[in-house]
Amino acid sequence: MSGQGEAVTESALSVLARGVGVEKEALALLRQEDAPPAFVARLMDAELLSDAVRVVGAVLPAREGIWWAWSCSKKAVGPEAGEEMVAILAAVERWLREPTDPNRRTAMDVAEAADYATPAGCVALAAFFSGGSIAPTHVQAVPPPVHASAKAVATAILISAVFSEPEKAPEKLKESLEQGIHVARRVGLWTA
Repeated sequence: MSGQGEAVTESALSVLARGVGVEKEALALLRQEDAPPAFVARLMDAELLSDAVRVVGAVLPAREGIWWAWSCSKKAVGPEAGEEMVAILAAVERWLREPTDPNRRTAMDVAEAADYATPAGCVALAAFFSGGSIAPTHVQAVPPPVHASAKAVATAILISAVFSEPEKAPEKLKESLEQGIHVARRVGLWTA
């Protein structure tokens, strides 16, 4: 409060951060005037890497966020990935190249047949929640829940960090965050 009866409004970044599940400890670091780069830098300095991933995933446009999660997932599952994960990642890659509704639904179908508790499954879920209806095609359209795609992007990246060699998760998360920040810079959302 300003002392003159004026309410302080919550920043759009605060609303977004809460919407994607940023923890209270991390939210305590957010300043009213913060833009995403300053907040993410503060989160990284405080080693609140999961929360930083959530914020970066939320500020990126859906397709760029999904590409980021796909890239991290592909690296995490590695060249020895099973057929199911390869099929999921290939379906998401098709959607990334041609983001049509049939490709979006195919990514979801392939993930449904496999496992959502994998980086590949989460990134397919992110693609499915990126837009369009989540209802079957023969019924009235139902939009995806708010922030569902961003949450799935973050989950894919977080699972990717612990998928193999979980003891290296902090280093892998930092590397993933640098990649996400690079993507944000390339699309003009982030200044150095």
